[in-house]
Amino acid sequence: IEPILKKNGVPDDIKYLAVTESELMELVSPAGASGIWQFMKTTAPSYGLEVNDEIDERYHLEKATEAACQYLKKAKDKFGDWMLAAASYNMGEGGLAKDMSAQKMSKYFDLHLNRETGLPGVRRYLHIDQSPCVGNRPDWPHGLFGLRQDELFGQMHRLADLLDEHAHLGHLGELPPSARREAASTLAEVAAAMSGRPLLKPIVRHVLASPGQWSRRLPLTRLDDCRAYLRAYTVGSHDYRAALRHCPVPVTVMVGMKSPLYAPAGQMAIAAYAPNARIVRFHRSGHVPLVDEPLKFVRELGRFLNAG
Repeated sequence: IEPILKKNGVPDDIKYLAVTESELMELVSPAGASGIWQFMKTTAPSYGLEVNDEIDERYHLEKATEAACQYLKKAKDKFGDWMLAAASYNMGEGGLAKDMSAQKMSKYFDLHLNRETGLPGVRRYLHIDQSPCVGNRPDWPHGLFGLRQDELFGQMHRLADLLDEHAHLGHLGELPPSARREAASTLAEVAAAMSGRPLLKPIVRHVLASPGQWSRRLPLTRLDDCRAYLRAYTVGSHDYRAALRHCPVPVTVMVGMKSPLYAPAGQMAIAAYAPNARIVRFHRSGHVPLVDEPLKFVRELGRFLNAG
């Protein structure tokens, strides 16, 4: 692999993409991608690989590596750097372009992208007060904020647009006073909704009145991080319900029955998708059972960790 990458002017580190894709084994993915470089049958011929009933050059290491180099160089020319080219190799050029457009981000480390579809080393999965589908759908009313999603996503969109206007700045505390006040007001609304505590509104506005408080009080202060975070949620593209149907490992779902973010009914619906799910209800908890019911949380976490 290394000499072929070098000959094609592809960075040597790209060899680890093959490790990520196939663990350097001649695997066939659930989607049908094959070989070390995991080419799909329909894509392989476009990069010079012969695939028919008698020959499958996806399993020819040298030829498949040459094909991967062709793809990556083309993607690098399109997206501008090797990190984005590698991301497109995993999720497709169309998928990457769509996420970049939706999130209004052009750098790899600012993007929230899809995760790997195969996790062979995972033995069990813990799901704590989340929804398997962030956005509401015609068949799914249990996304983030539930029936208030349009309202609160609208506020988050406005905040993201405001930050986009000042994208040249490095940190939230550098916003001009008028923009800082508007951002603080929106953050106060969203924080109150996320916590279920309306009294947080005036507190957040007061605390964020001073630029110096932003860096001390907020978990994210870099403008690029905040913009990426907001876009990742408001795009609402995270939906792994279908993937749960193929989850072979035991799933423990910890449900905050008073969660202001995700409806308990939606969380418990995971049991309808995952074939081996166990529901643990925290009747006095909101979004963070560790804080609201620490003893029960520690007990259930120990049970999860010690499971066979």
